[in-house]
Amino acid sequence: MTEKRCYPGGLQSEAGDNRTLRVLVVDIEDDLNGLGVRLAASPAVEFDTAHSCNHALQRLAEDEYAVVLVNLDMAGLAGYETVRSIRGSRSAVVDRSIALVGITCKNVCAREAKDLGLDNCVSMDLTDGELADVLRDCAAEKTAAADNVAIFERENLLNRVGGSAAVLDKIITTFIGSVPEQIAALNEAFAARDVDRVHLLSHTLKGSCANVEALRIRDAAYRIELAAKNGDLSQVGQYLETVRCEFERFIDALRTESE
Repeated sequence: MTEKRCYPGGLQSEAGDNRTLRVLVVDIEDDLNGLGVRLAASPAVEFDTAHSCNHALQRLAEDEYAVVLVNLDMAGLAGYETVRSIRGSRSAVVDRSIALVGITCKNVCAREAKDLGLDNCVSMDLTDGELADVLRDCAAEKTAAADNVAIFERENLLNRVGGSAAVLDKIITTFIGSVPEQIAALNEAFAARDVDRVHLLSHTLKGSCANVEALRIRDAAYRIELAAKNGDLSQVGQYLETVRCEFERFIDALRTESE
């Protein structure tokens, strides 16, 4: 059987994609004096700036980025606080595995960077072009890793229900029966361009998927939720197709397990 491949619109595609790289820059300086100005001239790079840890978390809740660039030299260890807040187990950030790159004037070895939760840590001495290349490479590695996200984390769900296979089967059966209805409702809301309803329904679907460890459908539903929250439905049609595709893969995975 040929494996289905589902590409969330605007985020992951075939090799050779040259789409704009979206970067969140966490830097106390304003855009004209901080790190942002170093990215402004880079081709195919867009960036937003957050000036504190809380501001960065707010940005990540409101929009989607390929990579976060954090100035580790900010006063009061604000850069380190930002990294911990994004990566921490209690983080409110949905994608806690987002690509994180630190930049500093100090010497930070690879082991220290990993312990901090960074995917890379680079020197302020890099040229603007070199910095942009590092961000692109880091984002590309994360995108490749995202393709390995499990379709269904059965063991995680089984542990959460106390090891009861009967309870797990009941939860899965209920989930499988409800998702087509949720997708149909989302389609209707999208066709009517009802942003508020699209936001509500996608949020509900995301929660349902998270509860049963259907991680790929959850991620696609989150993209719909985020788009609706920002009032932009331009790519929701593609995201809905990804939801449908990932649901089919989820059913296939269950069939394969039962064989």
